[in-house]
Amino acid sequence: MKRRIQCEIAVIGAGPAGICAALAASRQGFDTVLVCDRPVLGGNSSSEIRVWSRGSVGAGNLLAEEMGIWGELKLENLYRNPDGNVLHWDEVLFDKVYAENHLTPLFNTTAFEVIKVGSKIQTIRLLCGRTESVIDLQSQFYVDCTGNGTISALAGIPYKTGREGKDEFHEKDALKKGDDKTQGCSILIQSKRVDHPVPYIAPDYIYSLSEIEKLIDRGGRVVYADMQGCDCWWFEYGGQLDVIEDDQAIFKELKRIALGIWNYIKNSGRYDANNLALEWIGTLPGRRASRRLVGNEILTEKDVLSEEFAENSVCYGGWYMDSHPSGGIQSEKEQCKQIPIHCYGIPFGCFYNPKVSNLLFAGRMASMSYVAFTSARVMNTCALMGQAAGTAAALCLQKQITPEYLDKHELECLLVQLTMDDALLCGKLPALDCRICASSVKRAQSSADGNTLPLREPVYLAYPAVSGQETTLHFRCSADTTIMLRRANAPLPSRKIKPESTVERFTFHAGENAVTIASTDSGFDTIFLEPDGQTELLGGTALPGVYAGYCEETKLFSPWITMKNSEPYAARYSGDGFLRPWQQMHAWVSDGMALDGERLWYKWKVPVQLQNVLLIFDPDLSMEIPSSHCEHWDAHHQFTPRQGMPRNLVRDYRLYAVCGTSKVLLEEVTGNIQRRRTHSFSPILATELILEISATYGGDAIVYAMYPNYDMTASSADRIQRQQ
Repeated sequence: MKRRIQCEIAVIGAGPAGICAALAASRQGFDTVLVCDRPVLGGNSSSEIRVWSRGSVGAGNLLAEEMGIWGELKLENLYRNPDGNVLHWDEVLFDKVYAENHLTPLFNTTAFEVIKVGSKIQTIRLLCGRTESVIDLQSQFYVDCTGNGTISALAGIPYKTGREGKDEFHEKDALKKGDDKTQGCSILIQSKRVDHPVPYIAPDYIYSLSEIEKLIDRGGRVVYADMQGCDCWWFEYGGQLDVIEDDQAIFKELKRIALGIWNYIKNSGRYDANNLALEWIGTLPGRRASRRLVGNEILTEKDVLSEEFAENSVCYGGWYMDSHPSGGIQSEKEQCKQIPIHCYGIPFGCFYNPKVSNLLFAGRMASMSYVAFTSARVMNTCALMGQAAGTAAALCLQKQITPEYLDKHELECLLVQLTMDDALLCGKLPALDCRICASSVKRAQSSADGNTLPLREPVYLAYPAVSGQETTLHFRCSADTTIMLRRANAPLPSRKIKPESTVERFTFHAGENAVTIASTDSGFDTIFLEPDGQTELLGGTALPGVYAGYCEETKLFSPWITMKNSEPYAARYSGDGFLRPWQQMHAWVSDGMALDGERLWYKWKVPVQLQNVLLIFDPDLSMEIPSSHCEHWDAHHQFTPRQGMPRNLVRDYRLYAVCGTSKVLLEEVTGNIQRRRTHSFSPILATELILEISATYGGDAIVYAMYPNYDMTASSADRIQRQQ
């Protein structure tokens, strides 16, 4: 049976990049089709593969958790699915996709042919085996999020595979000589303990106990009884093959490996495994790499290590440069080399090639060198790429322009929209011209709470700073000692980045000690403390943007700290144009929660017409919000689990406008679970806009932004309504 479907924007591929691209495009009002070649959404994060999503915070970058549409989905999942059941994650994605009026998903549908007319794609031919139909999908614009770059390759976009040598992009971490190898695929397993012995009789085709014995306990491949999910990342194979063409052979080999290791756990006699039952094994190889398309720009190691954001950066990354050996489980080398990095920007030019004028591409096959790919390939980063591409596709259609023209002449329009949609790390809107007041403001001083953090291993301590700030920290020593520290300063802190080489020494006596450190620059100061068997850092009440902990662990610790000559939480920051931390917190923080609530209000000298408001709250951007998780993880894959919804997230609030002597209720919300909220209402002339917060999830109220009179569906900077 042959069918034809027409739409305005077609997104091919429904992993994190595709979902975010499709939602972004459809929310701009364009009829969008999302093509998924599987029965579930989410790509590698889905219940078929079960890799939990990670990004910048997982690699040590604090205050950098990816938000935007992907953040919205993760917060929804945290609320509905606090145990991280991957089956429920599937349903969160289904729910969001089906809720969009302008979005039509096509499941179990594969693209296999591209028909072009001149420089444009006219039709993509699809096959849906379950409906026995061939579908001609005709769209004005296409976004390729297939992971393999399938649509782009069929349309004639050049691409790279393998690993480049040093000479091609002058990258210090590239191979001396390039090759055609890449990272392999993995299949994961999950088990559970039951109340009775469960025998396991292995299939004949899998690896034998003796063969498995030769593959494990080297190169980081550690087997233990309760290993789960991503603990099995090293069940890896296929990096020396063509992961697309050789998919069937790779799948068979991965099953032999995974079930061989399970058989070893059950029947080698080395483990407490009698009552272990195999609950699940992956049904598809989870791919890390295949094609990388050649766009108008190519992201390279220089960009990833620059700690800067180019003017045309439309999303960001921050995961390690994480390179796996192509031999996978058969490699004699260490299983992966992880190099910590700061967050970096990804230019819009990485998502298009002028050769095809109505096509954008996003995800792990975006335009980048292999070395840059080792960082940018992870799901949180791919999701941000997808949102940027979907938003750009909508803007191209709205203005009837090509991506190349957008990049050169209209990019500010895209950056404004992505900023308002909370997808950028350091995006900025115009500062508000009004008086900003609050019922209370958090002091830059904590009080001792009795907790301690022994300096048994390297410790970091990060806090917002301005030039001339004096920061006092508190320690307790069991004997006279000298502690050594190094410093770092950056727009955002990291617990993993190497500090400056200069060592500062402080002599402490037995008992409690206080040390004061002067800041010489604005940004986030991070202090790195060397291990000391006699010393412990004293804990205090939590302050936003202030964190301590062990450099190699994800658990956060609140130090006892005072920041003098500093006012990091003032009400004015809610209107300064920044929607998240960058160089400073850029948020108003209440001093606790009063019995009658907390208030933030804006006052204008002359009446202004209000018709919508953008609110940005705080979900604790230094803690990961994974798509799913298991009960057991090895140390390398630990994350600090959320204990319910973020404490400082605003839960219940009201918006009011003051018109003369009247106070008019504009909106009332209870049970909010999102960081980004927008409210539209009938135009009203007012001299004040008031946000009354009656409850959070247990902490202070934190508001990054309250922006009135911004067109929430604008795709152009010139459609932002000016403040009167």
